[in-house]
Amino acid sequence: MEHQVRIVDEHNKLIKILDAENGELLHNVLVHEHEYHAPCGGNRTCKKCKVQIKNDIAHTPEEKRVFNKEEIKLGMHLACMLQVTEDITIELRYNRYQIAENNYEMTDIDPIIKRTCIAINTLKHDAKEDYATTLKKKIGANKISVEVVKKLSYFILEQADKVIVIHDDNKIIGITEKLEEGYGIAIDIGTTTIVSYLYSLSTGEYKDVISEINYQKNFGFDVIARIKYAHETKGLEALHKVVTSQINSMIKSLLNKNNLNKDQLDELIIVGNTVMMHLFIGANPKDIGTAPFTPIFTESIYTSALDLDLDVPSHCQALILPSIAAYVGADIVSGMIATEMNKKDTCVLLIDIGTNGEIALVNHGQITCCATAAGPAFEGANIAYGVGGVFGAINKIFNGGSKVSYATINDEPPIGICGSGLIDGIAYMLNQGYIDETGYLEGDDLVEVEEMSALEIAQKQDDTKIYITQKDIREIQLAKGSIRAGIDTMIYESGIRIEQIDKVYVAGGFGSYMNKESALRIGLLPRALEDKIESIGNSAGMGAIKVLLNKKHLDAAHQIKEQCRYVELSNSVKFMDYYMESMSF
Repeated sequence: MEHQVRIVDEHNKLIKILDAENGELLHNVLVHEHEYHAPCGGNRTCKKCKVQIKNDIAHTPEEKRVFNKEEIKLGMHLACMLQVTEDITIELRYNRYQIAENNYEMTDIDPIIKRTCIAINTLKHDAKEDYATTLKKKIGANKISVEVVKKLSYFILEQADKVIVIHDDNKIIGITEKLEEGYGIAIDIGTTTIVSYLYSLSTGEYKDVISEINYQKNFGFDVIARIKYAHETKGLEALHKVVTSQINSMIKSLLNKNNLNKDQLDELIIVGNTVMMHLFIGANPKDIGTAPFTPIFTESIYTSALDLDLDVPSHCQALILPSIAAYVGADIVSGMIATEMNKKDTCVLLIDIGTNGEIALVNHGQITCCATAAGPAFEGANIAYGVGGVFGAINKIFNGGSKVSYATINDEPPIGICGSGLIDGIAYMLNQGYIDETGYLEGDDLVEVEEMSALEIAQKQDDTKIYITQKDIREIQLAKGSIRAGIDTMIYESGIRIEQIDKVYVAGGFGSYMNKESALRIGLLPRALEDKIESIGNSAGMGAIKVLLNKKHLDAAHQIKEQCRYVELSNSVKFMDYYMESMSF
């Protein structure tokens, strides 16, 4: 027996109707809906899959412990605990995210894929050499695709005037009569967000950018959850289809917005962490999840974009940059390209803080890197009132005189606290004496929330309160301790003193918006590096753009992979020592 799940917006306007089997969990019905939010992937641990149901459905004892009286009155339920046994109507609200999407301008343009204009009459001669061979010699290529050969015969017979030949240094991959310039897209597939940048490959001109939350989020907010889901029946297929469908949609939007023909798309450069790259191409990342953490691939991949299930012209090529190890991916390689830190005769530290913390230290040409399991706390997951970087998220907390004050993203009414707000909040509580160095929360202004101490930060429009709880503090301690211990381990492994570091680049979505002083106050970053820290935004995207516009940066990526020494922190005694030290404030 099937039931209907009607989805409406906040104005009760019908968005769509979904089918559900009798007894099917509502989470499984909604998992592909982008407005739905389930950080733990339906494992009943995050309590964030809240939906408002218009029907009068009884609440379970567990739901009664999660929701307050007002939320119960509004019909809020947890989708991971509700079985669909009748037709229901639910309200889903679209969250708009603040995503770091800085672009990059270059003047030294030499892309992998080029377009060269050729006059057809220059291919005609009295020699015995065939037209295809003559064309290859003119371009300087060794190979030519069958599709180009077939089209070339048409242009010869029809006595075309000029054609545009699309090629790389080795092969002619396309030919067209349309005298149009070619374009490329640099794509950063993050665990939390996907950002796509459109550029002209002939001039290097920046044209547009689209950024979205990664639609894989409802299968798990971190890579470990997605690795687990990929091993379930049809799990890998679902994760692969979700990301490729989303990228197809982003490509189409970029081309349409800029009045470009689909055939003008020549090249894609793709970066992301190692797990995201596996899911993107449809390779099972199962062995990344268990020791000895072995990926299927880390080398770069250069192939027809059609092979990756992308809706692009047949000549369009896709390049996936190389990764280093299971948890140090193409994103950190791209970040090193963006900063050119591998070329500097100094000591430079790169910290990419997101759901995974990737750290690279270049000491006068010697590269050491590691990955540390920060978890999704900085993205608002596993936090009682945590949210991602959405409009309305509290992203700043500070001393307002007699009480705590805050600011929200886009100045909208508060709905929860995102990562940068949490760091500010804990720094504020440390400064005000609410938290001691062990992380214990105490004070006269505290209340009890879910049987633990908490400090009220704000009040929502529906009069419900937003708190930072004792458990939230512990989650941040674990996350910041892991990042800090990774930094200290990299310094130790490189055989230097912290004072020898000349520059610290902090990258990633969270790193772009966090308050540096708050990060120093809670011990996320070492105080000794205070004057050397620079937030650089989406360094992975910036590096992908540089490769898109000049192929010499691909050589740099391969050199970085070859030279980089990876340190597996789970095998490091020093890391565990630093981790225990870094837990305190």
